[in-house]
Amino acid sequence: MGLAPARSQRQLHQRLHHQGVITTRTLSLPDWLDRLINPARPRLREQDITRILQRMAALIDAGIPLAQALEMLAAEERHSAGRRLLEGLAEGIASGTDLSVVLAEWPGHFDELARGLIAAGEQSGELPALLRRIVDHRQRLAQTRQRLRRALFYPGLVLAVALLVTGALLVFVIPRFEAMFSDLDAPLPAFTQSVIDLSRWFRTGGGTLIPVLTGLLPLLWGFARHLPRLHHLRDRLRVKLPIYGSVHRRALLCRFARTLALLLRADVPATEALSAVARALDNRHYQRLVTGMVDELRAGRSMADAIARSEGFSPALAQVVAVGESTGRLPALLDELATAEEGELERRVSALTSSIEPLMMALLGLLVGALVFAMYLPVFRMGAVF
Repeated sequence: MGLAPARSQRQLHQRLHHQGVITTRTLSLPDWLDRLINPARPRLREQDITRILQRMAALIDAGIPLAQALEMLAAEERHSAGRRLLEGLAEGIASGTDLSVVLAEWPGHFDELARGLIAAGEQSGELPALLRRIVDHRQRLAQTRQRLRRALFYPGLVLAVALLVTGALLVFVIPRFEAMFSDLDAPLPAFTQSVIDLSRWFRTGGGTLIPVLTGLLPLLWGFARHLPRLHHLRDRLRVKLPIYGSVHRRALLCRFARTLALLLRADVPATEALSAVARALDNRHYQRLVTGMVDELRAGRSMADAIARSEGFSPALAQVVAVGESTGRLPALLDELATAEEGELERRVSALTSSIEPLMMALLGLLVGALVFAMYLPVFRMGAVF
């Protein structure tokens, strides 16, 4: 057992074979472990893979053989990780292997959905068209993810500023008032004393709990991905959260409709298409719901009935699927629904940002105002006495 760097499992087998080493089984390191072992190694981002697929489709459509196209892309690629990827793909194609099979050696960059569509394109002779559909699909999903990040960024930023301002007041301002109040013989109001006690606790080590918890919570949130039950519970919580949950559910609906339309256009059978959609969704709770739809289809129900019986999808989706099944225009109608939902998602995110902004500013003002009021409350009482 050991570790050895290689562009692909095929290259590793060839290298070890030349060295006289017999391999019984080889495994690629998971992305998270690879990042831990090689933290400085350049990584490919989602947009890098999309760009590579887009350029690959253009070269193949221009009549350039696939192996030559990959070699051209590798020679032009400036990103070292992208160059290694393209060289590995070119090496696999030159050995006579299908592109979809070669891509399976890079599961961190090409998911099962992309590999299945590329296999369908190779069999039908429409590889450039399928590659363009995959590119368009990835770009739309990236836009949806960007909308979700934007919905969370501003509230998180304002909350972080509120915590920093509150911490600064507790550490630097409250102690000055405490020193001033120590000369008074009269007892302090309960609210003022509570704030002073909080400041002391914060300055004597309690404040370190905030950055520790701030760093620990994302770690626990990410660690839950590796435990199936916690992963499902976490993803179920994401769609149940107030405000954000509705935005996340709409994003999942967009991804479901767009991915299903893409697969049906590639003539993938409905049960296989739904199974692939389930694996493509980044939410375990919805993966189970879609897997349940597959069982409904195998039991003889229509897709519209299966969706209507599922708790996670809107009645509008079931109606669109019913019309699409009866008219034979299901992929087109799913695309239209996804486009409409993406527009609604954009409006929801904009409205969410606009509505949360005054609430977060009010929260910031309330925190600062409460601390200031607590410090001046003894002064007001002394003024009332005199």
